[in-house]
Amino acid sequence: HADLADYEKVLKQLKNRYPNATLVCTEKDAVKLWTLQPQALTVTLELSLPNAFWVEFEKALKSLLNPL
Repeated sequence: HADLADYEKVLKQLKNRYPNATLVCTEKDAVKLWTLQPQALTVTLELSLPNAFWVEFEKALKSLLNPL
């Protein structure tokens, strides 16, 4: 949720420190960054949670929906 000015500041610092580096960011950040760094590359974030997580998540939801 950073402001575009925040991105500009960080990009300037990165460019000064790593002038030949390629910027890699998430798709979410790319929406803002491409106006400043159109050559930036993006990566897709994928979340994979184990089945045990979903079992515990469902228990937690049930306890919230059906309090004692």
